[in-house]
Amino acid sequence: MSDLKIKYAGSIDYDDDNGEWTDDIIWGNNYAEFIEDMKAHMKKRNNSSVFFAAKYVNDKERDITSQVKADCRG
Repeated sequence: MSDLKIKYAGSIDYDDDNGEWTDDIIWGNNYAEFIEDMKAHMKKRNNSSVFFAAKYVNDKERDITSQVKADCRG
């Protein structure tokens, strides 16, 4: 049995109610649910976009920003 631990994290940047740039972090253990959470959060924010995204496998980080940006648009 594998002890493989996979997590996803992403940052959504947006304009707050005062027009200031800010961001929120979204975490997930399942990629499909992570993307749905990112999309849902982005719909609630003004001028939102994916700022960064990473996949963590056993605490080693891999940049998946481009993939997440594409999946959030789709």
